[in-house]
Amino acid sequence: MNSELATNSGTGAVVGVLLMVAVLLGSGGCCPSECQCYWDSESNLKSVSCDNSSLRSIPLFIPCDTEKLTLTHNNIQSISPDDFRGIQQLKIIDISNNLISQMDRKTFAGMDYLTSLYLTDNLLEYLPSGAFEGMRASAVWVILNRNPWTCNCVLQENADVLRAIETNLNYTGFACDAPGQYRNMSADSLAVDLCARDQWKRIAVILSVIGVTIVIVIVVVVVVCLLRRTKKENEQRSIPPVSGRKRGNYHNGSSSVVNNIASRGSDSIAPVSMQDQNQGSVC
Repeated sequence: MNSELATNSGTGAVVGVLLMVAVLLGSGGCCPSECQCYWDSESNLKSVSCDNSSLRSIPLFIPCDTEKLTLTHNNIQSISPDDFRGIQQLKIIDISNNLISQMDRKTFAGMDYLTSLYLTDNLLEYLPSGAFEGMRASAVWVILNRNPWTCNCVLQENADVLRAIETNLNYTGFACDAPGQYRNMSADSLAVDLCARDQWKRIAVILSVIGVTIVIVIVVVVVVCLLRRTKKENEQRSIPPVSGRKRGNYHNGSSSVVNNIASRGSDSIAPVSMQDQNQGSVC
């Protein structure tokens, strides 16, 4: 009798453990210690709330059947595909009021059921190309307002990509924060072609660099010429000039030589008398 009771109690304990394991597996696993896991009666979704938990990254071991994930008012700085691996059944993601400044490509790839994505009040200045690539949901609301978007060619290209390729996305709050002339203007509705402006800016910079290079070359050539000229003048100045006395002696000496030659010539030539002339004549 006692053995039967012990056997039955042991069997009951085993069954209880198996039931607990089944419940845990059915619910997708344990709830992270920083979060609260519950059934949201308003949205009728299995929810995990990790708000106001001073998180620097998305916690691990979020139940795989979670449908609503909120991570507001934390210190999360970046998000990547690894943060959402294994929880592709999410329908609502709220990561607003964080410090997110970087988002990798294909961050939300494989989320076929996502309907709302909140990225408000972060530090996003641009969206990387393909940030929403691989998201196959029929319609997704992406809320991007109150981010310091820098309206440049990159951001406009991202907006063009969102319009042209990812037509299932409805994004709001894509407003410029910089530069000043575009502040509070919708980034996807700017009449100005920012890419053309950036291209002209690049051309202007290139021309400026070329102009500065030419000026530097001219200055170097002028300096080299001046140095060579100065060196040549210094060499000429270093040659000692011939003194006036030496020049005078030379001229006096030369004139005396000429006079001597002239006098010697006149002495050697004997005068011819009239008698010699008569003797030398035939007639």
